[in-house]
Amino acid sequence: MMNPQTEAILPKPLKRVGIAADHGGFELKEFLAGKLREAGYELTDFGDRQLKSDDDYPDFVIPLARAVAAGRWIEA
Repeated sequence: MMNPQTEAILPKPLKRVGIAADHGGFELKEFLAGKLREAGYELTDFGDRQLKSDDDYPDFVIPLARAVAAGRWIEA
C-alpha cells in the first residue's frame, strides 16, 4: 500500500470515454455525458451534438469505433 505522499505525487490515470448517439438515443447520451463528466471522466462526444430526426447512427459510431481501434480517444 502506498503512503499518502506518494499517492499525491503520482498522476491519476485518465478515465476516457467516447460516446455517440443518433436521434433515438440523443437525450440519454446527453444525460450520461453529464454524469460521466461529473464523475471525472474525460469525454469525447462523437455526435450527434444536436437533436436531428434525420441523423443516422453509423455516421457517429463508425468514427468512434475507429478512434477506439486506433487508440485515439481524444480526437473526435
